[in-house]
Amino acid sequence: MKRIDCKILNFILSIVLLLGSVACTNPAGPDTPGDTAIVTNVQAEASMLLTPESDYRIMATGAEQSDILIMAGSKTFECAITRLSGTWFRFAVPKDITAGKYTLSIRRGERVQELFTTNVTVQSVNLRVESKTGYNIKGMVYCGTKGVKDVLVTDGVEITKTDANGHYWLKSNKIYEVVYVILPSGYNVPTQAAMPKFWAQTSTDVNNEEQHNFELVQASNDNHTVLVVTDIHLTNRELYPNDRIQFREGFVKELITNYTGKQNVYCFNLGDFAHDVHWYKNDMGWAESLNNHPSDDISGLPCQFWSTMGNHDNNGRTPAGDDVDLRASGPFRKMVGPTHVAMNIGKIHYMLLDDILYLNHFTEPNSDPLMGDCNYNAGFRPEMLTWIKKDLSYVDKNTPIVVGMHIPLVNWNGTTRNYEFNVTANWTTFMDLFKDFKEVNFVTGHTHQSRFRPVPGYGTNMYEHNIGAGSGVWWNTSQRSGGKKGGAPGALNLCADGTPVCYYVYEASGTTRQWYYKYVGEPATKQFKSYDMNEVQKFYTTYSPANRFITDGKYTNTANGGNTTVTIKRKEYGLEEAQNTVWLNVWGYENGPFKDYGNWEITVTENGQQLPVEQLQGGYRDPLSVLCGEIYEYGKSSTFSNNSCSSVNHNHLFRVVAKDAKSTLIIKVKDRFGKVYQETMERPKKFFDGSEIKNTWTLD
Repeated sequence: MKRIDCKILNFILSIVLLLGSVACTNPAGPDTPGDTAIVTNVQAEASMLLTPESDYRIMATGAEQSDILIMAGSKTFECAITRLSGTWFRFAVPKDITAGKYTLSIRRGERVQELFTTNVTVQSVNLRVESKTGYNIKGMVYCGTKGVKDVLVTDGVEITKTDANGHYWLKSNKIYEVVYVILPSGYNVPTQAAMPKFWAQTSTDVNNEEQHNFELVQASNDNHTVLVVTDIHLTNRELYPNDRIQFREGFVKELITNYTGKQNVYCFNLGDFAHDVHWYKNDMGWAESLNNHPSDDISGLPCQFWSTMGNHDNNGRTPAGDDVDLRASGPFRKMVGPTHVAMNIGKIHYMLLDDILYLNHFTEPNSDPLMGDCNYNAGFRPEMLTWIKKDLSYVDKNTPIVVGMHIPLVNWNGTTRNYEFNVTANWTTFMDLFKDFKEVNFVTGHTHQSRFRPVPGYGTNMYEHNIGAGSGVWWNTSQRSGGKKGGAPGALNLCADGTPVCYYVYEASGTTRQWYYKYVGEPATKQFKSYDMNEVQKFYTTYSPANRFITDGKYTNTANGGNTTVTIKRKEYGLEEAQNTVWLNVWGYENGPFKDYGNWEITVTENGQQLPVEQLQGGYRDPLSVLCGEIYEYGKSSTFSNNSCSSVNHNHLFRVVAKDAKSTLIIKVKDRFGKVYQETMERPKKFFDGSEIKNTWTLD
């Protein structure tokens, strides 16, 4: 299999992961001869805090090791490039640098390109750390002008602690090529373009001693907010509206509106931020797009964006073989940072973990001869399990723990209608590391569905929130529900279980936490969807594509290269419901056998009389997701793949049967924290007439 050039790969991946983006770009400065820039996608910085005799990173694409960084101010300095990647380079800060205004330029041979002008502040803390025999990574963790003691520093394998001066030393095998701090309680780290500055890239040479320092910022963060998003899947595909537009106008805009100016807000990305195949098929188009639309970038977010990997964040052109998992995740570490991290925010311990063991076998036929199968197992690298154990040894057993991962612990089996423990590579060993802690909350993605319940076999102290996707069904349903070229974004964006595109909000006050589902573009008070099944059934008989679908009663599934006839189960689609039935899709409903776990209440009254509410235990599908999935595809062809478009059955649907077809129902949903969400449902309630979306339904 061909290997892609490292520089090209780094460029692509950095763009995909939105780290090479710019809030302000200067592709070619005024001193550049001709029309060709030395570097592009330059991220200008209005101010820079520099430490003498260290190095500093500038975000820019295309630097070379032989380039010279020029700092022109009251004095002019010529600085060597110390390290570089596809989207950034580091330069050596002069020993005698002074504070003031500087114009930065880059020189290559006789060519000079001006980058930007900035105000330089010089770090006053003494960062000199003595060497120790046998240790190859050292540094200092400091806040202001003083070192901070007892801060954990790690290379992803070993963990050490800073001494009274804030100094640390590590014996590192450098297999992960990173070093980083485990954030201590009462501190934050600085932010650069929404990315937390808690890590540094190392060399691979174990014989090379290197120093990496980390700055902390004091913060009263016992009260804080964590926003969790997953499966964003930016691909730059030809969707209407384009996924980049949907992301910008939805998630990015919402966070800017709701959280600008607020303190101690953190965003956790649980992986599949991009999509491996499209790195190469589309080249994303980010370089040009960001120059024109810098607000597309996460750099505009008003909170730090912490990340771990999903399966699609691996490099699909990494050949299978020895340690393919480590090799395929390498670009992520270079561009984004460590694949497994831990932090103490206030009184809660957080972890973000890579639970993908990448395999990337290659079997024929393959749509792209340069891509492998991109297959994987769920599980953990052995040294990561050891690292988790070491990290937890520093955590009190009564401290609440939140663990973010991509692949869920528990799978919903649509055949048996049961939740089943995801017993794959070393899951049991992993779970045993947490069993003695008072409260452990796992937050996962991957499924593009909302599924919540205790982890089977581990009592009430471990539970999982498997949250819906930030892209819904890979951004497709907005197009399928009326989105078209020039149309409004976010028309009707759903996951396969009918859950709208979402993120989860966790609000912490000391050790107490509350959480809720957040529908992008809607107020937090909207937590469920009601369906008048009389009207749904009417729609099935009067809307031509739906009528053909239920009349034929089958379709041909081409998923995974197959050709299988699928017979639709009328019950699943609500076609056998009694008259006057109402369905409720309660997106964030927490299911489980323990009253102290879920403790949700759903009440429905008709003319002052309370009606029985029944939870539909799987085998039923959300009508809107069916409309945007099977019916849409069937309207084009009776042959299609249900991997990417079909609805799924799930267990957060509820049924109530009213006595009258035209009565008004009062629906109240109370979550585990006592918050009540209410709808006055006037019936008949039309199922779909365009009121759900901003555009007109179309099959184009």
